[in-house]
Amino acid sequence: GHHRDTPMVARTLTQQALPSTLGLRLAGWLAGVHDALEAVRACRPLPASLSGPVGSASAFAPQGPAALSAYADELGLATPVLGWHTRRHPVLALGAALGEVGGACGKIAADVLVMAQSEVGEAREAAGGTSSSMSHKSNPVLSVLVASATRQLAPLGSILVAAASAEQERPAGAWHAEWQPLRSMLRLAGAAVEHTARLVAGVAFDEAALRRNLDHLVEALDEDERWVAAHTQAAGPWVDRVLARHREVIG
Repeated sequence: GHHRDTPMVARTLTQQALPSTLGLRLAGWLAGVHDALEAVRACRPLPASLSGPVGSASAFAPQGPAALSAYADELGLATPVLGWHTRRHPVLALGAALGEVGGACGKIAADVLVMAQSEVGEAREAAGGTSSSMSHKSNPVLSVLVASATRQLAPLGSILVAAASAEQERPAGAWHAEWQPLRSMLRLAGAAVEHTARLVAGVAFDEAALRRNLDHLVEALDEDERWVAAHTQAAGPWVDRVLARHREVIG
């Protein structure tokens, strides 16, 4: 609410572009969190697996489908239409959701890292980290931790995608390759969320620096405050739109 209409310069391809508001940037952060949350909520528990060595559940024949349904109901799991030894959609969907979590958190960290750069000075973390050799520094350590975790999610997710190409009725090495990457993705995504929550709770914005940097653009283009106001006023309705969605998503 406080920063809904705070003017700032928006940047595209790293360069000053047009006036915008801090509220619109923060709304982008929040909308990304909404997307990730909905992706995670859409992931059902992994389906039950009781289809036997080759997918026919021959030990239960001819009651294989009925046995699978009863087994799944007892465990509170989804009942697959067929064994999923070689159909890895449940794992892929979970991996994709974790990737969205990484994207939402990584976006926030990436923005803070740039905004906290000394020459930009538009933001700072609540408690920066010290440098072992340069005492004047206050490093954005939470953003660095988030950036590190989220950069690892994409290559790990690619292993899940590769493992989905599974030969015959049970592959050699494909589903075995999923186990460690999936565990790592769960750990990294959880850490990214935890650090991002701490980051956004404590990040502080320097309105004087935001205004100073915006003034560079205004002066370079020989514009005036009416031009700035026209752009910043356009941002407000989008912020309100995201806040309305927030109430729907969070409940």
